[in-house]
Amino acid sequence: MAHSFGLTRPPSKNRRSSKLPNPIAFCVLSILIGLSDGKSCVQDGQCKCTFDDGSGTVDLSPIGRQDGTPLMQDQFAPDNYAYSFNPCYPFTEGTCVNAAACQYDSANNIYYNIGDSSKVTLSFDGLNIVGTYESDDGARSSTVTFQCDPNADPPTDTALGETSTTIYGFTVASKYACVPGGPDPGPGPGPSVEVSVSISVGSVLVIVFFAVLVVYLIAGVVFNKFVRHNTGKELMPNVTLWVAFPGLVKDGVMFVVSKVTRRGGYGKV
Repeated sequence: MAHSFGLTRPPSKNRRSSKLPNPIAFCVLSILIGLSDGKSCVQDGQCKCTFDDGSGTVDLSPIGRQDGTPLMQDQFAPDNYAYSFNPCYPFTEGTCVNAAACQYDSANNIYYNIGDSSKVTLSFDGLNIVGTYESDDGARSSTVTFQCDPNADPPTDTALGETSTTIYGFTVASKYACVPGGPDPGPGPGPSVEVSVSISVGSVLVIVFFAVLVVYLIAGVVFNKFVRHNTGKELMPNVTLWVAFPGLVKDGVMFVVSKVTRRGGYGKV
């Protein structure tokens, strides 16, 4: 009686499988999706950032007040605290000195610095310029979304209050927050025109099919080349299936044709 000692027969080098594991396809798909086109804004001082694609610069300095008073002053938010904010230029209110953002607890007459004017980071979220202001002691911060509105001059602002622990939110809409290279807002509001674009289910299925096919082929070739070290036609994923595919199509066509011709003919009497 033969005994097995847990030894397995090593796979033959001539029987390489070109089947693509699902995790590899998922990874390649994730990489392809991640290679989306985008641009970022490089900060230049406290009020400007320049886009790395050369489309231009956003300058927020015209939004802020330079007389020592804030753009937004003691505006109450849903959390029942009053907030003041001014971009680019510092202001002083109560114990908030050289502040960009200040929270006021009116019940206890206490001021909190929630964003220092000199501690600002500007970024681009794909749609708006976002300013992050850190407090003088680093314990709090404010996030300000500068929204593009070509008709907002002077700007409009909203205090959102504490959006998460020790993080406070603001929105400022202004024509000076518009991103270069964005859609042209035009001369102003005009007649409303609705344009509907529909796409059939069949078109969606065709698009999805070819997208999956492209990812499948690219991922399969890469996997077989660099992981299985295949060469020649063995680079094709599931090569046996694709080699036999024309013959299978031919057999299917011949089968259908034979059925149709038999059904339409007449037997001899």
